[in-house]
Amino acid sequence: MIELEPELQAKVENAALASYRALKCSVYARVDIMLKDGVPYVMEVNTLPGMTPTSLLPLSASAAGISFTSLLDEIIEGSLQKNYMQKKLSSLPDIT
Repeated sequence: MIELEPELQAKVENAALASYRALKCSVYARVDIMLKDGVPYVMEVNTLPGMTPTSLLPLSASAAGISFTSLLDEIIEGSLQKNYMQKKLSSLPDIT
């Protein structure tokens, strides 16, 4: 895992979150970022990243202390919650 200075780490995190939100991603995605002269550039937002134990998302999670099993559990739980909320909202009466 690459250690970044706290200020640069914050810039990278903000770029990743801004991209994730701008594209209205939900549950999970992998945001690829390159740094040039201390400036983060978003290269790609992958909404269906590889999920084998040796794929980039699971490897990144592992570097952050999240096991492959825990990562899968979080994705499944997040997906179930999203599906539940969509069904609940779609069953509300139309008030327009």
